[in-house]
Amino acid sequence: MIAFDERAALVLGDRGEVLFDGDPAAHLRFEDRDGRLTIVELTVQAERVTGRVINQIPLGRIEEAVNQAEVAAQVRSRIAYRPPWATLGGLEPARDVPLILGRDRPAPHPVQPEALVRPVGRNLPDDFYAQVARVYAQHAAMGPRPAVAIAESAGESVSTVHRWVKEARRRGLMAPSSRRRSSTRGEES
Repeated sequence: MIAFDERAALVLGDRGEVLFDGDPAAHLRFEDRDGRLTIVELTVQAERVTGRVINQIPLGRIEEAVNQAEVAAQVRSRIAYRPPWATLGGLEPARDVPLILGRDRPAPHPVQPEALVRPVGRNLPDDFYAQVARVYAQHAAMGPRPAVAIAESAGESVSTVHRWVKEARRRGLMAPSSRRRSSTRGEES
């Protein structure tokens, strides 16, 4: 189980599925697309599924949490595993995703992101960029605008944090960004 926030946790299934055990509960299936785990399937469990209910599921934050290096490695290894019954066309739901719902659900622990401290000097080491990746993922799992939160806690400018994140991605310590930006002319970049 991965602590997510004060209201929910993420539970990894046998084949790389992820259960978001918040309210509403959601079962997500991921695929590796260009080095980033991406949500490709979503099943929602609620009394009544509406657009408002679906919007309560923090998909972007879940995807960021799953793309943390330690979690992503676990998910990728489970995606690669194909149990014998899967090739036969049948699935055993009891083994697919461990459901932790209802009263027996353990209370998730609030996650406190680690403090990011910039080392002295001009050439920053790989360890620092690995820490940037960890701290960014922790803040992304907690809410929107992780770079702003890191900048405030580290006493740095947002543009400096963005530069660190860009360098961590370049060094392969973070998954590629899920954002697709377009130019001012409306063409894809």
